[in-house]
Amino acid sequence: MKRNTWSHPIRSVTKARSFGKTPRALLAELASLRLSFSSAAALRKRALFEALADVPLPSPKDVLKLHELLVFARAYPDDEGVLATVETILAGFEWRRDLQRHRGELTNSGIAGTEIRYKFFYPTAVALARRFPRRLRIDWRAWKRKRDLVPYLALLVPYSETPALDEWDREPRQWIDFLRSEGERDGVFLVLRFTAMDASSFVREVIYDSLSPAMVLEPGPGLPTRTHAKAPVAQVVFQRAPLDASRPDLVKATRSWRVRVREVTGTRHHSTSAWPATPW
Repeated sequence: MKRNTWSHPIRSVTKARSFGKTPRALLAELASLRLSFSSAAALRKRALFEALADVPLPSPKDVLKLHELLVFARAYPDDEGVLATVETILAGFEWRRDLQRHRGELTNSGIAGTEIRYKFFYPTAVALARRFPRRLRIDWRAWKRKRDLVPYLALLVPYSETPALDEWDREPRQWIDFLRSEGERDGVFLVLRFTAMDASSFVREVIYDSLSPAMVLEPGPGLPTRTHAKAPVAQVVFQRAPLDASRPDLVKATRSWRVRVREVTGTRHHSTSAWPATPW
């Protein structure tokens, strides 16, 4: 990924001070405008986003707050200007100095540039090991049942390697480091050895999930993040008015439906389809 370069730190601070507010105060004002949609609100949001784009925030909570405001504005953009500004900031979010400083506290936030620590279920672990073989490793401190792996090691290695298991007494981490290839991540080795186990896929999954290995998915290009995740759309619709948070009147809506019954060719059964006569 091409790294976005922001302006000089001194100019960044000056940029924030030009508003007469601290970065945290600017963030608070931006949060207050989250559900406001008007021409004036759009101009102010864009100015605040630009002011905060390269200004270090003091805490991980503030970094997360800015990130959430950005992804919300991307989902509900006021206009082309706000959307372009938000997209630019999100494209380089992992290179922010405050994110790099607080990345440890933002683990599992889904923000680009941060780790995901989780006990992935077997199908997910297999997909991650195959797609990101340089990024998946075992979280040995968090893996509570790692000693339960030892009895299954003979099922995870070729038969020619099993005599070594009887000769030496080693910890699970030592065994995996001994058996894996040079440069192969321990998490990838473990997961892919399960896929090669001479057993049904159901048995592999049951054993793996019972061991519940704790994994770390390290950040890197192309990994799943909330920062860069967005669904492709044919057309961007801009939010011009406040969001409608009301609940639909289901009784009224169902009364407006028209019901149609038609015979299905080749059978004696009928299908019923219904649709609203007017939009909800």
